Amino acid sequence: MTTEEIVRKYRRRAGYRVADYGEIGIPVWVLSLQTITMVHKKLSAIDEFVLKCLEAGLAREAEIGEFLGLGELVVRNSLASLVLSDDVTVGSAPGTRVQSVRITAKGKKTLASAETVVPEESTFTVYFDGLLRKVAWYASFDLVKRRDLQEEGTVEIPASPGGRPKIADLPVEEVRRVIATKLRTKDGKRELLAIKSVRTIENRFLPAVAVVYKSDDTALGTQIAFFVDGKLSEAHESAFALSGGSERMRLEETLASTPKDLEEVLAAKKLLTAESEQEAEALIEQTAVANQIIEQSQRTLELSEQEPERVEARTRLDDAKSELEKAKTALAQLPVRFLYVYDHPTVLEDALSDTTKRLLLVSPWIQRAVVNDKFIDRLKKLLSRAVEVYIGYGLGEDVEKNNLRAVSQLKKVSEQYGNFHFVWIGDTHAKVLVQDDVVVITSFNWLSFKGDPARTFRDEQGVLIRNKQLADEKFEALMKWFDPSSPLVPGRI
Repeated sequence: MTTEEIVRKYRRRAGYRVADYGEIGIPVWVLSLQTITMVHKKLSAIDEFVLKCLEAGLAREAEIGEFLGLGELVVRNSLASLVLSDDVTVGSAPGTRVQSVRITAKGKKTLASAETVVPEESTFTVYFDGLLRKVAWYASFDLVKRRDLQEEGTVEIPASPGGRPKIADLPVEEVRRVIATKLRTKDGKRELLAIKSVRTIENRFLPAVAVVYKSDDTALGTQIAFFVDGKLSEAHESAFALSGGSERMRLEETLASTPKDLEEVLAAKKLLTAESEQEAEALIEQTAVANQIIEQSQRTLELSEQEPERVEARTRLDDAKSELEKAKTALAQLPVRFLYVYDHPTVLEDALSDTTKRLLLVSPWIQRAVVNDKFIDRLKKLLSRAVEVYIGYGLGEDVEKNNLRAVSQLKKVSEQYGNFHFVWIGDTHAKVLVQDDVVVITSFNWLSFKGDPARTFRDEQGVLIRNKQLADEKFEALMKWFDPSSPLVPGRI
């Protein structure tokens, strides 16, 4: 499930709307623990028969070996092992110096259960969740390093409280539970007795999605939900709220402010009517349901071997595809439409696929998370159809806030295609998309949303207007940035 699919699925929360979302990293420490454990091992056949001999009254090494037909060394090694595990004791009867071997009460239990329990030092790898502040199990997840997190522009959620976990933060009961449920030895199970030391600690991050919900009722404030592996994690949401995460990330302050790039959006929203918003919401819901049915039907076709079930799945799939096409067509015909933050990536994808004459994008930053190889391939296909494409970017003088690889790729494309106009604007907060006769006014960073180097959660929203005159006016107003002779353009990059 993609990030946008997760957000669409969970976009509804009573009294709230989605204000923003982002891919995040939850702090996790990977711990290598030196421990003392009790190991439950299957009793070997030799040990079992030696114990049976002792239980039957045989008390000397030689007579046990003779009875079992085993060599002296084999019996001696077995007895030594059983003595170490407290299943056997060696001593002499009162008034005699003759050593004899006796089975202990523990040995009788071992014989009855056909397994022995021995102490052993072991090294285990466990995980400590820095937000939940507890031992967890994340072996099945691809944890990432901080460097990779930063390169992708992913928001790092701070641990609370900060700092590495210590032995005191690792209750034996919690670690024992993880080991008991997740780890098994080849020859039995382990029971943790004590943690001797933490041998190594590595800081990693658990990939997740955070969704910020905002209420128009200021008394309700904001909520931030966490989704791990596509599933809502109420534990992380609760821990973040209780630790004052929203305050530390200044969510209330950021979401309450109205940045300059949102003023034009709010003005454009006046074109919306309640009916048009309801119609758009209904169509969006229709597309979401259709996509869900398509996904389920395709999974059924992949897994099912029963022909009647496959026939039914094909019918559902065809019907859902038809419904999806109808909803998308109706959505594309709406003259004005409000865009939630999660609508923007789809609008951009459609623009790269469906534009017939002109596409203009203005975005302060460019990041690899958006302008990746797939984006470049789609851009080239668009250019090969003789579509005029304009991309303007840049805010301030710090070019390195942009991903240099993504910028370099766009520059190469501009050298290959004369109909691609790639310009460093240098001082723009504007986030605009003009596609043929459509104009989108928004606060959404088109080309860096998933990887903004200074990303903070804020109320991202936009308005899509399908009007040739307004689209032409916006296009002409922005063309000054793409005129090489204009003093407003510092130059092409």
